[in-house]
Amino acid sequence: MPTVDDKNETSRFLGEGVSFKAKLIGILEVSEARGDRMCQEALSDLKTAIRAAGEHKQRITINIAIDGLRLRDEKTGDSLYHHPVHKISFIAQDMTDSRAFGYIFGSPDTGHRFFGIKTDKAASQVVIAMRDLFQVVFALKKKEVELAKQHLDKNRYGSSPLFSETNLSSSKISTSTTESSKISGVDNKVNATSTERSTPAVADLVDLELELSSLQQGLHQMERITPSDPFASKDDP
Repeated sequence: MPTVDDKNETSRFLGEGVSFKAKLIGILEVSEARGDRMCQEALSDLKTAIRAAGEHKQRITINIAIDGLRLRDEKTGDSLYHHPVHKISFIAQDMTDSRAFGYIFGSPDTGHRFFGIKTDKAASQVVIAMRDLFQVVFALKKKEVELAKQHLDKNRYGSSPLFSETNLSSSKISTSTTESSKISGVDNKVNATSTERSTPAVADLVDLELELSSLQQGLHQMERITPSDPFASKDDP
């Protein structure tokens, strides 16, 4: 898995990130998170539907940035859709049109939707930018997971000053019932506080690891799409 050491690569995607002009072909509910054949069929269905309706495709600007893909209305600049990278599960270029592609966004809980897009220039330029973004976000997310693990370990095994002082004091004082109960009470409070603090940290770590796993799957699929062979990614038999 590639790492991103070049700060210039990361800086490309700061703020509004990299922008491309395009048109939104349409959006379609799909049954799966991945599948090239399904994406090709979705693109074909969307094109047929818009031709039958005699409608013009909505002109948009695609912003590819650290916080994900943002589709904006070209005239007003209003954000139409915002898609965090870790929830983009599959990307496919149109096998019949070098200026069209689509991607699947969503989750098992919310369902998946396919977004079909017609680009002003070669769609491969947008796909390559998305691949680069996946690499950057994956590297950043990986560091975030490592820091979260370190923080969790520190909270789990690190000693509290109050806890240490209590242990030192307990060796000097008499072991009367009253004093023992006080010390026990302090220990319980410290342990309870530690548990309360670690619980959300564990939940955050689980969420981060799930995002990292999603990014890894997406990046693995995208790295098989190359400019020389843009339709090399085939998950379907």
